[in-house]
Amino acid sequence: MKSLLSCLALLAVACHSKTVSEQPADSSALMFSEVAEASAAPYEGTSQAASSFRVSTLDFDALVVPQTTVYKDSTEEAEGVAELSRLVPVSIVAKSVLKHPLGGELCSVFPWYQVRFSDGDIGWVYGEKLILAPEDGRPTASFRLAGNDYQLYLGFDAGVGASNEDGLTGCNSYQVVYVTQPRDTVVHMLPHEPLANGMQSAGVAFFGWFSFINSEGVGSQITQVSTQTLGNGTEVVRVKFVLSYQEGGAEGYIDLAMSGDDLVIYQTVFEGADAGD
Repeated sequence: MKSLLSCLALLAVACHSKTVSEQPADSSALMFSEVAEASAAPYEGTSQAASSFRVSTLDFDALVVPQTTVYKDSTEEAEGVAELSRLVPVSIVAKSVLKHPLGGELCSVFPWYQVRFSDGDIGWVYGEKLILAPEDGRPTASFRLAGNDYQLYLGFDAGVGASNEDGLTGCNSYQVVYVTQPRDTVVHMLPHEPLANGMQSAGVAFFGWFSFINSEGVGSQITQVSTQTLGNGTEVVRVKFVLSYQEGGAEGYIDLAMSGDDLVIYQTVFEGADAGD
């Protein structure tokens, strides 16, 4: 029996393609005052790994993950101009036509992206280190929890995806769950940790954060997002979904709750799961 969790996907998307210029902007004069923000302490969260970040803006095309080098040109041989130690929002200016490393396996190559930081500085980031925002900019759901308003998004990795213009690729793509809190200009990532219902894990870790995996023959749909209070008094946001894949299907939900200033996964429950043979 294949593991249901290895097939877990949400809102399956074959390919995420940003409409950006192929003509890069001039990166010859980089000051990178953004580095001061990028090196600052994260939002006062309580999880062991940083998962909540106060950012300069919630109007972005992508999030650059922590521990990323920003380069002056679209190659690792170029001069590094900044080291980002935290999550940083950026706008996409351009991306490389070729994917790197050249000659690499299809599922392991990424384009380079030229990105603009909130202070106007521009540099190049390898696509593997980006979480792309939804192309239409719309959240999957909005909700209110513990007196604050939130918006839940599914970001995307910048890989080739499960399919392209030539058909199925045999590659996986990742849908990274992130939640914004407009009042404090905070982005909450969800730490990928063992869950309360006894399952070892759900979804997969994308740079340590929870994401759903999208692969061939997998599809899913969020059916409802609502705030509820559990029997033990815990207030949660319940995200219900229906999952279908080649060998079966399931429905279930994910409960999100506050832990200090962090938004975390409280539990994941699958109902009527049929994982197939």
